[in-house]
Amino acid sequence: MKISFQLLIRAIKQGLVVTTLLFLTGCFDNSDDDPVVVVSPPPPEPEPETLVLGGGGVKGPMALADVTVYAIDPTSDGFKGEIAGSGNTNAEAQIENLSLTFPLEPPYILEISANESTTDITTGLLPVITNVKTLLTDELLSSGEQIYATPLTDLTVSLILNNADSDLAPYTGNNDGITTNEEILAAMTPAQSQVKSTMGFGLGDEIDIFSTPPLINSTTDSEEEQASTAAYRSAVEALTAVVFEMQNIIGDESITTDSILTDMAADLSDGEIDGAVDGEEIASYPEAALDVLEQDPSTLPIPNDPEGRTVADVKDVIIEETSETGNGDTDTTAFEESEEVIVLEPAETSPDIDGDGVLNSDDAYPEDASADSDFDQDGTPDVAYILVDGVRSETIDEARSDTDDDNDGVSDENDQFPLDVFEHTDTDLDGTGNNADTDDDNDGVLDVDDDFPLDSTKSDAIDQDVDG
Repeated sequence: MKISFQLLIRAIKQGLVVTTLLFLTGCFDNSDDDPVVVVSPPPPEPEPETLVLGGGGVKGPMALADVTVYAIDPTSDGFKGEIAGSGNTNAEAQIENLSLTFPLEPPYILEISANESTTDITTGLLPVITNVKTLLTDELLSSGEQIYATPLTDLTVSLILNNADSDLAPYTGNNDGITTNEEILAAMTPAQSQVKSTMGFGLGDEIDIFSTPPLINSTTDSEEEQASTAAYRSAVEALTAVVFEMQNIIGDESITTDSILTDMAADLSDGEIDGAVDGEEIASYPEAALDVLEQDPSTLPIPNDPEGRTVADVKDVIIEETSETGNGDTDTTAFEESEEVIVLEPAETSPDIDGDGVLNSDDAYPEDASADSDFDQDGTPDVAYILVDGVRSETIDEARSDTDDDNDGVSDENDQFPLDVFEHTDTDLDGTGNNADTDDDNDGVLDVDDDFPLDSTKSDAIDQDVDG
């Protein structure tokens, strides 16, 4: 079949290219050819499962800051490996746009960094400390709680990364030059204890700096939780004030608060904050700058605060800021009306002042090497030892030792549970005290049905010899 060339040109001009080509195809169609098989496109890949993270950076809440989560890589600077997620904090200082893709591979480093737009909600200015980091563990990620980075978590993480591989107490690494995730996780508890014992300003065991919120949010809805938040935030503001004062003493604009905080972790890594690392003087601060640690932390001014408030005013600060951090619906009435006073202690240069091997934060008598615990808090040590040339001996000072550690009225020598005020006897020696045990003599007859609950040979007063 022949086709006029002029006809084809006319079709093209009339915008009938597709029709013409179909016509041509039909003209040259060979019915013997195989039919055209239409292959359907593959289904789209399912959306990856992600975990959305919330929280923020707090030295004063950091608004409009950058948020980055790093995989841990010991060969990279600061252990910061590939970026696992990124986001930002909004105007209320809350993390947004941040998620991690499954499968998760914790621990991660979460870092919050100030940029030129970032403000500290407490002061309305650029944060005094511009970079803070924390660790994201499987436990924290699984809890669903909001996650916060503060100067205290930053100091602790630096201490962890410096010492995790060390085999020197209190760390349990293998000192092979390779820091593993397992060593990092194992180092979290001793590092936190060291930081709380020096720059924790008296923080108690009830405060976990990785999980306690440093600001009032929707999860801190009780007076007790808000008191813990106030204690933690007071320590955060005190540490910031100390670092700020040290920077002012140095008077060198090239020395930043961030570098001081990093060097303080290195300083503490060798066992004491003394302005030197392994005998070498630290560049960012001299020993003379450590005099600020002797001040009453509650009297330190909150850096750059427009109202001239001090660390003693933190309770009022965290209540007032709830409206600016999007937590105004949290009821703080009971906490406001309470007479709760946050008591802070001066910082310490040594995590173990008395050298008895018990860190200050765990020592009921941090300045007395002869004693370290007082379970019932009656002012008498559970066990007091004799000191020989300032060193604890194995000889117990009976006159100073508590003979009833749990203060339950039963002397320790007759108390099978000397540290449990609710128990003192375990008749059947099954590990459960008689008060909690439902079958004290373990004869198979419950105490409520047993006429002889402390005698396993009989249980029925009418048939004592069990002969029927």
